[in-house]
Amino acid sequence: MARTRPRVTMFGLNQRLSEFRRKEIESFIDHSRKGMRATWREFSDKFDKTTAGLTDDDIAEYVDQIYGDLAMVRDESPQLLRHAQCMIVYGTFENSVVNLCRSVHRDGKITTPLKDKAYIDDVKGYLKAHIRAAAFGKEWEWMHEFRIIRNWMAHNGGKVQEDTAAGGNWERAKTFLRRNRPLIKFAQFGDIIVEDGLVDRALAKAEVTVTRIEKAVKSLYR
Repeated sequence: MARTRPRVTMFGLNQRLSEFRRKEIESFIDHSRKGMRATWREFSDKFDKTTAGLTDDDIAEYVDQIYGDLAMVRDESPQLLRHAQCMIVYGTFENSVVNLCRSVHRDGKITTPLKDKAYIDDVKGYLKAHIRAAAFGKEWEWMHEFRIIRNWMAHNGGKVQEDTAAGGNWERAKTFLRRNRPLIKFAQFGDIIVEDGLVDRALAKAEVTVTRIEKAVKSLYR
């Protein structure tokens, strides 16, 4: 008896593409971190060779001369990279769940199409009547709060944006800050400072969230 081939669905294709994309992002983050560490080692080696045998006063004068380069390699470039990684992780996550909704509609499992410009809240509103509420758990809420940090990185020059609204973005961002210390802090002049660990946590939360939603959506295909 001939074996029946499994039916190809847009949802299944989206699952595989989403997984492939997450692996690409993980690889990019790993490679970019190695590149940043190599740049710092090269800078440090040059510093050590240049200052070998100098007096403390001469070293201090040399540090004054190269401080701009030192700050860029040691502080600013790593932060810019982490901000970029945060934006990529969140953007990939949001794109993945939006495309998941579109694939379910194209497979005819939900008749109403998702609106053209859709974001994380639209996804929840679109799916919540069709899948179990547990799919939108603590990880989803974490990503929802992380969205505020990502938006400030993308649209506010990497600085916090305070507001006075009860339950507004500023209030939720401070809650996110408390829950994720010491991986993130708001520094002087409102700069958002993040550690590699926050990027890693965002990756893990995104993967768990997408996996849970995909698992819940599979019930529509039975």
